[in-house]
Amino acid sequence: SVVRVATHDSKIICDEARRHKLRTITERPGQFKRSKVICATLSHSRLPVVSQYPWEFVLLDEAGTASEPDCLQCFRKEVMAMAMVGDPAPLPPAFTFDKTVGIETAMDFGAGLSLFEQLVDRGIPSVTLNVQYRMPEFLARYPNRLCYDGQLQTEWSHIPLPNFPWPNPVAPLCVINVADGTEECVDNSFVNKQEV
Repeated sequence: SVVRVATHDSKIICDEARRHKLRTITERPGQFKRSKVICATLSHSRLPVVSQYPWEFVLLDEAGTASEPDCLQCFRKEVMAMAMVGDPAPLPPAFTFDKTVGIETAMDFGAGLSLFEQLVDRGIPSVTLNVQYRMPEFLARYPNRLCYDGQLQTEWSHIPLPNFPWPNPVAPLCVINVADGTEECVDNSFVNKQEV
């Protein structure tokens, strides 16, 4: 079985769980122990309900933007293998720091590089996926030049949205003004349900 870990203040995840009639770990504690796969954010992996169980294998997604301290919490004595997946090119790691230290000092000590990027820079074997499928080539040109030295290839096929009036069917790009949307702060992140 698969378990998705979320705190009760993760309103969207809890609403989704209720819609699918899923129970929380506190309602079914045995389920967690029997689960073969546990999905959690790095911050949720520190919760006692998660950290009390041994992990043999770790798949760390978005490792290119995860700070080194956040990644290091996954290295435990029972871990036999870890795979890190991520892209360090577009964004540096997100981190908070002690204001008495200062951002310059934090950066001098490597806070601006993810553990993923540091390992790749030190020659740890890695595989680079250089084909993107998310956007047409004309949109990918700028990030390709800026972040990937033109090495990124595009394999994208335009599948038009049914009943959507594209301003230019040849260029599937459209900016939509969502005037009545409002942002809500949920779990230290912002959500705008109207935009979705």
